[in-house]
Amino acid sequence: TLMARQQVGNGDDLRRLVAEKGFVTVCEPAAGAGAMVIAIAEAMQSQGVNYQVELHVTAQDIDARAVHMSYLQLSLLHIPAMVVLGNTLLAEEREHWYTPAHILGLWSAKLKRGYSVGSASDHQGESLAEDSIANPPLSPAPLAQMLLF
Repeated sequence: TLMARQQVGNGDDLRRLVAEKGFVTVCEPAAGAGAMVIAIAEAMQSQGVNYQVELHVTAQDIDARAVHMSYLQLSLLHIPAMVVLGNTLLAEEREHWYTPAHILGLWSAKLKRGYSVGSASDHQGESLAEDSIANPPLSPAPLAQMLLF
């Protein structure tokens, strides 16, 4: 938890990055069961950043059992992630799985584009924001964040 809180810091830099790109990415080359990723998500949440929408994780491990544990925990916490079974040092990828949050959040497109629609990096963000004000969605769904533990 201490290392995760040091990475997140006081939250100002994190919020600046999120405002610029719409999300931040974390790479965990030796994920194990996902404890460090969960600690980062908890640290982000404590700084008021919604990790379920503004964080994407690539977690890799060489042990299949550890990869399965990590995938399960990240899926249950609704953390967008790609979990890879392979050797990080050799750049080897034997298998990979996408968490449901990755699929539902359309993260493949966001990562390919490099930013979220509506972020500061989005040149069309102003026109999309104006359009959404002029034509609000018919049934807005409230966003709820799952609590950690």
